Amino acid sequence: MSGEDKIDIEKELDNLLTKVQPNLQDVIKRSFTNVALQQTKNGEQTKPDTLEDTSYFAKNTQVISLSNMTADVNVGLILEDDAFSFINPGIEFVHDEVLVKLSWPSPQRGGGYDFSTTEQLAKHIDDLPLTAAISLPLYALLREKLQRHLELVLRQATSVSEVVCCNPSLFEAYTAMVDSLAARGNKVVDMLLINMRRTLAADVPRAFRPASTPSHLYAQGKFETEPGWVKNLATINRVSDVSVTQPHPMQTCFHFTLRIKDFQIGYDEYRIKAIGISSSGRVAATYSRASLHAAITVGLVHWEPYAQLDDLRVQHMDSMDIHITGLGPLSSVSSLVGAWVRGAGGAHAAPAVARQLQHEMHVALAELPVWDIMRHGKSWPAQ
Repeated sequence: MSGEDKIDIEKELDNLLTKVQPNLQDVIKRSFTNVALQQTKNGEQTKPDTLEDTSYFAKNTQVISLSNMTADVNVGLILEDDAFSFINPGIEFVHDEVLVKLSWPSPQRGGGYDFSTTEQLAKHIDDLPLTAAISLPLYALLREKLQRHLELVLRQATSVSEVVCCNPSLFEAYTAMVDSLAARGNKVVDMLLINMRRTLAADVPRAFRPASTPSHLYAQGKFETEPGWVKNLATINRVSDVSVTQPHPMQTCFHFTLRIKDFQIGYDEYRIKAIGISSSGRVAATYSRASLHAAITVGLVHWEPYAQLDDLRVQHMDSMDIHITGLGPLSSVSSLVGAWVRGAGGAHAAPAVARQLQHEMHVALAELPVWDIMRHGKSWPAQ
C-alpha cells in the first residue's frame, strides 16, 4: 500500500467516536422498541419478576405508585465477537412523585378489627420510611430487566465490523485504543482502592442509625433495635474493566463497578414483643452480592490537575443469609424479623455504606496524584 493510500488511523478513530457513537445510541433506542414488539409477537414468556419481602411495618395493604418514571442509562461498551456488549451499567431512575396508600387493622373493643387507611405523598422514593425500605431492591429489579433487554438489543442491532467499515487496520487500532484506555482506567481505580482499603482494613464495625420508630411486625407485635453496624468494607474490589470516556483531551471520565465480599450488617441488640411475650437477642445478615456503581473525572483546569468523585452508590444488596439469636418461644416470627432486616438494610445500611465509601474515595482522590497515574502509569506506594 502506497503512502497516499494509507489510512489516517487517528482521524478515522476520531470520526468513529464523534459520528458513529451518536448513531449507535439512536440504533439502540429504536431497537428497544423493536425487541419488545418481537417478544410480544413471538409470545415469549419470561419468569415473573418479584421482590423479596421487605416488611418494614405491619402486615397490611401497601400500594406504591411512582409517576412518570424514566431511566437514564450509561454503560461501557465492550467487544464480544462481532457485536457490542456492555459493562459497568449506570442506571438512574427519575420520577415526579411517589404516592403510598396504607391500610392496617385496628383492634376494636367488642372484638375483631377495623381497617384504617392513609395516604402519603413525597417527592423522592427515599423520603418515606416504607418506600426507602423497598427502593434498593425495586431499582435493582428494574435495572436487571433493562440490562437483559439491552443485552439482547446489542446482539441484534450492532455489528463491530460494520462500525469500522470492515477495515482490519481500523479494527486493530480501535481494539488497541480500547485496551489502552481500559488499562489506564484500571490502574487509576486500583490505586484508589488500595488507598481506601488501608483505612478500612481495621474492619471495625461501623455504626448506622436504627429505624426512627418502632417497627410493627404485625397487628399485635413490635420490633425495636439499637444502632446497627456494617462490616467487611475492606473487601471492596473492582469487578470488571473500567469504562472510559474523554469529553475532551484534558478531561477523562471513569465508570466502574465495585463489589464488597461477604458484606455484613447487624444489630447487637433487638427487642421484640408479640402475643404477650418479650425476648431480645442479636441479629446479623451476610449478603453474598453487594455491588456499587462509581464514577470519577480526572482532568486539568487552567493546567492544574484535579480529580473528583461524580457518583458512588449501592446498586445491589441481595442473597441474604440471616442469623438470629434469642427468639426462643417467638421463633415462629423469624421470617418476619428477616424481612424487617432486609428492609432496614436498604433503608439505612446501604446509604451508610455509600457515605462511608464516598468519604474514603474523596480522601484517596485528594491524597494520590491521580493525573500522573493516569497519564504516565505511575504507581504510588502506600504510606
